[in-house]
Amino acid sequence: MVWNQDAKTAMPNQTAGSNQQGATLRKALILVGFILLAIFIYHFDTFVGQWKLDRLCESEGGSRVFSKIERNVGWIVDEHPTGHMYKGPFNFKNVAFVRWRNEIGDWFDIRIKPKPWPQEPEYQFAPADTSQKVKYRYRYSLVQLQDDGRFSRSRYEVTDVTNDKVVASYTTFRFLWTKPERMILHMPTGSSCDLKSDTYQNFIQSILAAQQK
Repeated sequence: MVWNQDAKTAMPNQTAGSNQQGATLRKALILVGFILLAIFIYHFDTFVGQWKLDRLCESEGGSRVFSKIERNVGWIVDEHPTGHMYKGPFNFKNVAFVRWRNEIGDWFDIRIKPKPWPQEPEYQFAPADTSQKVKYRYRYSLVQLQDDGRFSRSRYEVTDVTNDKVVASYTTFRFLWTKPERMILHMPTGSSCDLKSDTYQNFIQSILAAQQK
């Protein structure tokens, strides 16, 4: 009988202990839930931005060719901070010359003299001959999107100078999801289009294919 009495006394103590552990577990789960919810709310705008970036890359990113491109005609390039923008069109092989203006405003027609690989080709500069017309303009632009300054668009573009229509382009987008100063050691805080299968080299090949049409 004494044993039965001890068992009856122990059962309420065990039940109380189980209830206390259950309450502690529930509080911990609620706390974790609040933390996860706070993290989600804090990063919600980032998730939306990444979704928008994916849509932009899918709809406008990568290499695109819109019409046939004539072979062996003149090209003109816009200024670029590196000063080597004139080299770009020669990647497309069938280019008669590239018209380029240096930093002091002098215009040149540049032709290329190939050399055996792996040597760099020789670029031959001559004063621009305005009697020789150019057909295509090659330009590079980097702009922030007007509707959201966290997004930027980088684009190489070929336009027909006779009508200013875009005939080919290579585009990528970048999304800055938070300010660098908010990150440890100012780590990168953005992402860009994942164009592993559609690189600038693909753009060159697309141009070459368009010249064969």
